[in-house]
Amino acid sequence: MSRAANILQRASAAAAYGNPCAQARLGYAYTHAQGGLAKDHAAALKWYKKAAEQGHAISMNNIGTLFAIGGHGVTQNVATAAEWFRMSAEAGFGAGQQRSGLTTPMDFPSTQYNNPAAWADFLADHADDGLEMVA
Repeated sequence: MSRAANILQRASAAAAYGNPCAQARLGYAYTHAQGGLAKDHAAALKWYKKAAEQGHAISMNNIGTLFAIGGHGVTQNVATAAEWFRMSAEAGFGAGQQRSGLTTPMDFPSTQYNNPAAWADFLADHADDGLEMVA
């Protein structure tokens, strides 16, 4: 068994018992097709939501990213993405703060700093520029 598959197997067991970090790890594995899993954003969304319900701020951010980008079983929804980025920011996650307008990256248009929906649009427009979800 590969290292990734072994980690995924252990994360699956912990996630089933409600461990939010393990649930986020499974979400990440589905997002990036790790450990033998097919890329499936709908499955990733399911696991990220379980973790987010327990206050896992990174999962909230990753849900926002899934909705901002769309595809692989998740319908793009900029307003929903912005809401998840806001929740992530309020939970204290730095990337969520950037994407909800609380802090600003260098390459984001200055006129849109405080517009959470603009962050979702920005991410969707730059999905192939190396922006990645954090887990």
